[in-house]
Amino acid sequence: MMSSGRRYVLLALLMLVLFALSELVYSYNNSTPLLTSTYLRFSSFCLGNKNYSCGSFFLQKASDTRFRYYKNLYPDQIKENLDFTFDKGALEKYGPEKSDFTERRLTFIYYQLGLNAFNKGDMSSAISAWQKATYLDPDLSYTYLELANLYQKTGDGEMARQTLERCIKFNYPRNHCSDFLNTNIAKSVYEELGFLEKEIIKIFPN
Repeated sequence: MMSSGRRYVLLALLMLVLFALSELVYSYNNSTPLLTSTYLRFSSFCLGNKNYSCGSFFLQKASDTRFRYYKNLYPDQIKENLDFTFDKGALEKYGPEKSDFTERRLTFIYYQLGLNAFNKGDMSSAISAWQKATYLDPDLSYTYLELANLYQKTGDGEMARQTLERCIKFNYPRNHCSDFLNTNIAKSVYEELGFLEKEIIKIFPN
């Protein structure tokens, strides 16, 4: 019977080979959804085995890949260079209960990370996760609104305004963000955190 140590070494080698192959796929085909989904499956597998370093590494790679896609798609709207590196402890402490990590649910993973962090009193991690969520799905108004609402709750009205002004640069979420800016933010009103969770779940079903 194979020892536990040897099994982990073989697993690590297999992951390394698959990682190299996935990079080649991206280089030759630029197949962003396929590559993102592959990284997320690796992340889900690692987390299922309680390997949070491995899980966070592949979640970062998936996020980087998707972010590069949107940055190329919207060069005038997204000029930032975002760093998706985060402490492996974030997944252990605040990660979603389910590990069904798919390309379509990547934004929802960050949304859940932020909401779970906030519920446990970690405001900094909540803001960081929701900031990333807005860049991973820049056409989705809900994450901008949640982030702006969180800034408003912490008394940072300027960052709330900047978040929504960034949202307004995109055609699809523009009206929703503009309305929220002119009502809630302008009047210093904030909602209960997670007020759009049910709507986001409808967009990113299991």
